[in-house]
Amino acid sequence: MLCKRYRSQTKSQNKFPAITTLRLKPPQRNNMKTIFINRILPLAQKALVANLFVSLPVYGFILAMFHDFGFSLRERSTMLLKTVSSGYLIIFLSLAACKILLAWREKAFRPQPQPLASVRRLSGIAAVSFLSLFLYSCKGGIQPFGKKVDLVTGLTTSYKGIVPTETKLIMNNELLNHTDIPLGEKFTLVNTGVSGLTVKDDKVSVGCALSISGADGKQVLYEQDLFKTDSVFNKDSVSNLQCKVSTGAPMEWQKKYLVKVTYWDKYGTGKLENAVTISMEDEP
Repeated sequence: MLCKRYRSQTKSQNKFPAITTLRLKPPQRNNMKTIFINRILPLAQKALVANLFVSLPVYGFILAMFHDFGFSLRERSTMLLKTVSSGYLIIFLSLAACKILLAWREKAFRPQPQPLASVRRLSGIAAVSFLSLFLYSCKGGIQPFGKKVDLVTGLTTSYKGIVPTETKLIMNNELLNHTDIPLGEKFTLVNTGVSGLTVKDDKVSVGCALSISGADGKQVLYEQDLFKTDSVFNKDSVSNLQCKVSTGAPMEWQKKYLVKVTYWDKYGTGKLENAVTISMEDEP
């Protein structure tokens, strides 16, 4: 009887499940902070130092090239911000790409790579890149500016605010691919697809100055404003800006002259300048 009771008690005790203990791994704290301090921050510092040596000379070069435009303090500040931020974006992404490629090369043949750390690292890089791109995309009121050069004729077009699509030389209704002008002939400097003029009451107003200088820098002709008697136009009628230039005395045969045509926005601050050096040839 005792044996039966002992067996029955043993069976009843076995009905209850055994209690097991679970060992939890300690959470990884400040993992993103560690990645930022050890990986992203040193890379950002290197990019910042390298960017200062690149972007500041570029900024100075831009100001020197377009010194005639007279940028305001706000435009200079915005231009500096865009130059530094875009340069930082390019340099940082280049360094990050090189670092990722080197890390991938080292871990390419390991059996158990760690993609989570790579994803987090890329997330930090994307965040910094987005910030730089955001700063660069903020125009801040600065007008578009630039310079175009025709490598065939040497015709240069500098613009700020007033932007042409194309600039060309026309003589006798033919497109010129040279700058040899017969003495006594006329040619036209044409800017097509012009945009950026300030509109007031569906009108735009443009000024046009013409200057011709010899090789010694002495002016042989200067017109302060060819449009002074009629400078207001309907906004839809001004898609091209052109100036017809006549040659003749006191210009001389077989000499070169610098022709400059400058347009400016009388309702705003835009400016457009064409410059070309022509050579006077014998009359046809």
